[in-house]
Amino acid sequence: MALITRISRLFQADFHAVLDHLEEPHLLLRHAVREMQEQLLACQRHIDSLQRGIEQLQQREIQAKALAARCDEEIALSFAGGGDDLARGVIRKKLQTEQNMQAIDRRRDTLRRELQTQQAWYRENSARLDSMRQKAELLEEEQRVESVIGAGGSDPYSGGTDHGIDDNAVELALLREKQRYRENAAGAGPGREKS
Repeated sequence: MALITRISRLFQADFHAVLDHLEEPHLLLRHAVREMQEQLLACQRHIDSLQRGIEQLQQREIQAKALAARCDEEIALSFAGGGDDLARGVIRKKLQTEQNMQAIDRRRDTLRRELQTQQAWYRENSARLDSMRQKAELLEEEQRVESVIGAGGSDPYSGGTDHGIDDNAVELALLREKQRYRENAAGAGPGREKS
């Protein structure tokens, strides 16, 4: 029985924590934006690292091809001199170089695939981050409006007084309304009293 009580308390605590978070969604959204920015920065660093790795592999491939070309020259020279033993050593070196080039190709292909995956993830989540930023800005604007209303300001839709309208504008509007009322009353005909 005590275990069930503990579990129910945990659920209640989690539920209250969720309610607390829902009361301040702008804070949650701001936190989510920060986390997404951090993830995108980490992804960008990883993308940069992958690109550097691919460039380094390309340099190693250039060096390996140059070594293979030298081996071909040395093999030809060994055969011209009649030294099979010398040729065997150079051929071993050439075979190792070719294996290294194949390993470089495989590694570069792997890095390129991973790079494409990371770039796609980055593009997709950059768009999400932009959307989250826009939502955060809207939510913060709503919070500012609510705080102004709560601090004694007026909501333009609540019918309260708005300190942003000056007295001259009110007087002009009053005169226009009176004129419109007179015109409507005059157009209503003799059955209605004019004011």
